[in-house]
Amino acid sequence: MKIRRKRTHFKPVHIFLIIFVFLIAISTAYAYYSTELVIDGTVTGVQQQLSVIYLNIDNSSSYPDTVGYMGTYSYTFSIPPTIEAITMGGTRLTLGTDYTYTDGVLRIPNVTGNLVINGEEPELEDYKIKYIFGDNIEFDGKTMLDTDIAFFSEENFDRNFELTVNIDSNTFDGTQNGKLNTVLNCADHKTSPYHGFLLRRDASKYIFKVTNANNGITERKPSLSDVQNILITRTNKKIYADLTNGSNLTEVGDFSNFTQRINSTLFIGSDISGTNLPFRCFLGEMSNITVTNYYEAEETSVTLPTPTRTGYLFRGWYSNSNFTTRVGYGGETYMPKGDTNLYAKWTKEVPIEDDVDEYIHNGQFNFAQEDYINTHVYLYSQKNIHRNFEMSFDIVGLGNSSNDDTLMSATKNIFSIANASNETTTLYTTGNTANSSVNDIPNTITNVRLIRINDKLYYSFNGQTFLQINDYSSSTSYSNNPVLFGADFKPDGSVYRSFDGILSNMKVKFISDNVTLADYDRTHGQLTTVYEHNGDYVFDGTNNIDSNIRAFDFDSYDKDFEISFNIVSIDSTTMEQSTLVNSKYENSDAGFPGFVYRITSNKKQLELTAAKATSGSPILKNVSAVQSVKISRRNMKLYLKINDEEEQLAYDFSGFKDFFSTKITIGSSTDANGNIFRPFKGILSDIVIKMEQ
Repeated sequence: MKIRRKRTHFKPVHIFLIIFVFLIAISTAYAYYSTELVIDGTVTGVQQQLSVIYLNIDNSSSYPDTVGYMGTYSYTFSIPPTIEAITMGGTRLTLGTDYTYTDGVLRIPNVTGNLVINGEEPELEDYKIKYIFGDNIEFDGKTMLDTDIAFFSEENFDRNFELTVNIDSNTFDGTQNGKLNTVLNCADHKTSPYHGFLLRRDASKYIFKVTNANNGITERKPSLSDVQNILITRTNKKIYADLTNGSNLTEVGDFSNFTQRINSTLFIGSDISGTNLPFRCFLGEMSNITVTNYYEAEETSVTLPTPTRTGYLFRGWYSNSNFTTRVGYGGETYMPKGDTNLYAKWTKEVPIEDDVDEYIHNGQFNFAQEDYINTHVYLYSQKNIHRNFEMSFDIVGLGNSSNDDTLMSATKNIFSIANASNETTTLYTTGNTANSSVNDIPNTITNVRLIRINDKLYYSFNGQTFLQINDYSSSTSYSNNPVLFGADFKPDGSVYRSFDGILSNMKVKFISDNVTLADYDRTHGQLTTVYEHNGDYVFDGTNNIDSNIRAFDFDSYDKDFEISFNIVSIDSTTMEQSTLVNSKYENSDAGFPGFVYRITSNKKQLELTAAKATSGSPILKNVSAVQSVKISRRNMKLYLKINDEEEQLAYDFSGFKDFFSTKITIGSSTDANGNIFRPFKGILSDIVIKMEQ
């Protein structure tokens, strides 16, 4: 007998099952052999540091070149990865301390910059940064350029550098102190002999000095026509110079054993006097003013210098000569990517004029591109200190500003950015005896108005009621600074804290002496019921009513409202200071602004506190005599009405300058974590909240 084997025929459903199982297996393997990078760090302000992380990972198949902030990224590998080393900002990180790697998850905390991930750790290379301060710069015999680079400081003393300057034209000015005109000055003049080097000229010759080096004082006196192109370098702590327009560098000073460190910066076009003013000034034109600093490979970042130039504003360092890509302002940390040229952007200061009563700018103004605006309107001059004025502007964008960049200023920081990275602003004023401010103004504010009427200064945001911020009634001090948009004043009258965002529709003008606050304040509307509970509401000490209505945020701080309810009964076991109504910010150093209506500890009286826990005029009444309560705010004044008695003024919020988002709650207060405390036990009825819309 022949036995025949039965053939197995695969049906389509079998093929489908096989493929399905295969895909599951692949998926399982994919999940098993994947690793995840989690970045926990947060970023505040302008990027301060570029942190570079190198991961040596075996058999990596794919990963992105750049990883951003707060990201979670997955990588797939043919076998589980092995991390040999992690280097961040040139420092090798320690497992378990600086990062963790468990179960395929690599977690790196506190990241302050971009992350660049490479499969192999590269060789670090030395790099150089050339700071280009400008071309064809004119010096009128009174001006100077301070590069803010100190060649002999602790930070820079071991660093090689190269300085180049071309003298395009030069006219000797014999009126200068000592009849000397200074081309370059990088010397400490406080002790003798001077430390550092300088280049001057008198009526007949140029004089180059390197002082306090090992070889003493080096003095060179080339002829006048020879000094046109200047090259000064330092290599291995030795100074070399070429002042003869050739390429023959000559050693002029050996600082190898020099122990003193000098914070004097490099000045172009002058010395500085004892009061830090330019003197012995150069008269003529110079170009190709550059300083090249050489950095070693392990140096991961640099602090950008903050140069100053008489008659100009410094607007930041740019990576191109067209000034389209800014890398940072002076004082900020910058991480170069190899050899880099950085260009200083300058804008000319606008001369200040007087006797202008009005400034109006319709449309937008981009301060990052177009400098600041000098309105020539003097609000705080001696003749204007008591005149009424109005001012307004719209905020289109805050740009990439750093701390204290100023939107508008007059005499002090009347309006300036306190923290632009969070897009919050602060309104500062200076009054008779003290400064005043409105802090943490939300980024949703788009319109600002300021008025001074009868020596009192008021502000309004987004068309809301004007609030008083300062009083100038008895002021005798004044300032000769005009109103600036997009910048601020230093004590010496120079401009700083430049703003790079966009404002529009700016207006500054003096107004009639006869105007009143009512001429500018808005008319209040009708009240609308926003919460209502008819009949009884039982409070058992664990529940409350969260109305989700805010009475003191910047959208509602000036709106009229009304809260009313009846007291049906009060539980005899209710705890001390039980709250019937609360709209008070419980976590303020200023003393709990807002109001709360509660039973006091003896359980026989009701107490209302307002603005601060210890201020206001508490209205006390025996609980058994209270059947109905109504709390109202009209025109920034808070009123209390009990039963059918006459309404009484409880507190005046007219000068209120704080915003907070605490909601109106019935039956308890709320702690800083949002939890119920000081609960009420009893029954209230017919609870109604009305607010102006």
